[in-house]
Amino acid sequence: MLRKMKLFLQLVLVMLLFVSCTEEQETTQPTVENISESVYASGVVKSQNQY
Repeated sequence: MLRKMKLFLQLVLVMLLFVSCTEEQETTQPTVENISESVYASGVVKSQNQY
């Protein structure tokens, strides 16, 4: 029984190895678009020696 289980697990591992080693790679293509986001902030600018 244990021998059959071990053989089954080895077979599953070999099958996973063949499935996971495919040559296909995921690719993405860049697009050229205008930038439409802006960042706004408020604050106070002080000199380094200002008290």
